[in-house]
Amino acid sequence: MQNYQPRRIRGVKVEANFMNYIKIFNALLFFLFVALGGYLLYTFIGSADWDDVKQNIRNADFTVAWAALAVSVLVYIVRTLRWNLLLNAAGQKTSFANTFIATAFAYGISFFVPRLGEIFRCTWQKENQQIPLAISLGTVLLERIVDVLMLLLLIALTIILQYDKVYSFFYHDIWEAGFENTFNNLYNNWYWVIVAGLALIFGLYYCYIKLIKYKFFANFVSGLKSIVALKQKGRFIIYTLIIWICYYMLTYCWFYVFPETSSLTLLAGLTICTIGTIGRSIPISGGGMGAYHYLVGAALVLYNVPSSHGKALAMIIHGGQTVFTFLMCVFSFIILVLRSKKGIRSEG
Repeated sequence: MQNYQPRRIRGVKVEANFMNYIKIFNALLFFLFVALGGYLLYTFIGSADWDDVKQNIRNADFTVAWAALAVSVLVYIVRTLRWNLLLNAAGQKTSFANTFIATAFAYGISFFVPRLGEIFRCTWQKENQQIPLAISLGTVLLERIVDVLMLLLLIALTIILQYDKVYSFFYHDIWEAGFENTFNNLYNNWYWVIVAGLALIFGLYYCYIKLIKYKFFANFVSGLKSIVALKQKGRFIIYTLIIWICYYMLTYCWFYVFPETSSLTLLAGLTICTIGTIGRSIPISGGGMGAYHYLVGAALVLYNVPSSHGKALAMIIHGGQTVFTFLMCVFSFIILVLRSKKGIRSEG
């Protein structure tokens, strides 16, 4: 027991230090991407005819918002079920309500500080369901890996089916419009890229050496390997497919707010969904604010949608999802209060 106690204390300290490293890394990324998002939002705003955009929004048919609401609720439910599946495979007992609340609050927190919501939902599970933090982080990282693979699959499918549109968009609207000079500068100063790469590799190796001795690392790997122990892999795949089909529907159903976009094809929906998802995936506060607006607004022009309608639609889709995110936070808070009152009555 005398030998075990110091090990446990050091393990807890390493876990706390690791979380501090994550917070510092997130803070650096936060300021970097806030600058990027601000630049893209400035570009989006500066290129818009706001009288036309506001008039288009006033004339929009928002009855499709109910369909978007139903699909969004389904996404939250299936995401909760999928995460519980991984946690159960890692040997942890879970409650649907607790996991749902953690997921809803995580989305709300990530809206302001990207990726911080992921840390929050793992901390929530530790406090409310006694799930080790490292195991939760492992399952969350696994979810992220799977979703990144799905995004890459979506990008590949979009390139195959809409090559001309995608090439035109990324070459003219992305590369020539803003990144060509940046990459030329990096090429001319290649030694700084090498220094930054070596620093990143050293930092990751240092964290690995520090953590591999402790239970935190073992728990993290356990969470990451939960997919191996998962007996219901078919259900996991179905949940993942449902989530991504819902993402597609959340884009496509909004096309019907304007007559000018209601005639867009399913393939156009695929392109806009893919490009919009890339915009949301950039860790910029406000749910990819700026990046999403700029990318989607520019992509819609490829399908002969008037620029003012494209910008209005980008604002509507992003705004609708933002409102829904906060509604789900409020709904989850109500559930939490009701559960707390029920617990107090049971104790009484």
